Amino acid sequence: MEKTFVKLDRKFEHASLTEIVDYLQAEHKIILENKIPEIDKLFEETMEVENKKYIRKMEPLKNIFDFFKTEVRNHFNREEGILFPYVRKMEIYEQKGGDKPHMPFKNLENPISRIEFDHDKLEHELLGRIRVLASDYMMPEDAADVLKSLYSKLHELESLITEHRHIETAVLFPRAIRLELSVMHK
Repeated sequence: MEKTFVKLDRKFEHASLTEIVDYLQAEHKIILENKIPEIDKLFEETMEVENKKYIRKMEPLKNIFDFFKTEVRNHFNREEGILFPYVRKMEIYEQKGGDKPHMPFKNLENPISRIEFDHDKLEHELLGRIRVLASDYMMPEDAADVLKSLYSKLHELESLITEHRHIETAVLFPRAIRLELSVMHK
């Protein structure tokens, strides 16, 4: 994963904040419109195919995943409704001037601290519980192919969320805070 982060850092090293935000919003769309529905479908198929031993294990896993879906939607809405528009407006102001963007909060650290709280809940608490319930994504030998696909897609989602968090915390947030300090407090 460390090599992946280095590649991500390089990928966004010279990107504008708007390009980073656009990339993150595209990732939101992929997660919400493709990844989550795909996993939901695999849960349904798994419940139809697997024997009772695995179905008992699937119910708590599905419940946590359903809660994760709600939390990730709320998290993305906070980013797209509050944080991302403000970052875009600051960058436009820096480049083109005009009216200073209105700050709907004391400073960027306020919404960022909420976003980071969400990250901890999503990644460590919810995805961590999913990982434990899915036995670290290790399939039983007698598992049906659909269960193998489900575990693979859950693991893929976890990796995507981890990368997403890294882009925000290591690239977007520090640069946005620096921009805010240089532009908004002149």
